[in-house]
Amino acid sequence: MNQCASFCYVDPVIAMSIIALAAGAGLAYFSDRLPARASLLQTVAGVLIIVGLALVGLKLPVFR
Repeated sequence: MNQCASFCYVDPVIAMSIIALAAGAGLAYFSDRLPARASLLQTVAGVLIIVGLALVGLKLPVFR
């Protein structure tokens, strides 16, 4: 029996959020290495970070 199945479950939305945030941070960090494409890479990095934060926001409970 797989013991990891009971407590190792990661919500797919949270996993996508972590991936988007990490990719955005990585692109922002390495954008200075390609000066010709720096503005494009920083724009894409910003979009990925906003998408990652929006995905986290989708999983927050609504208090009404």
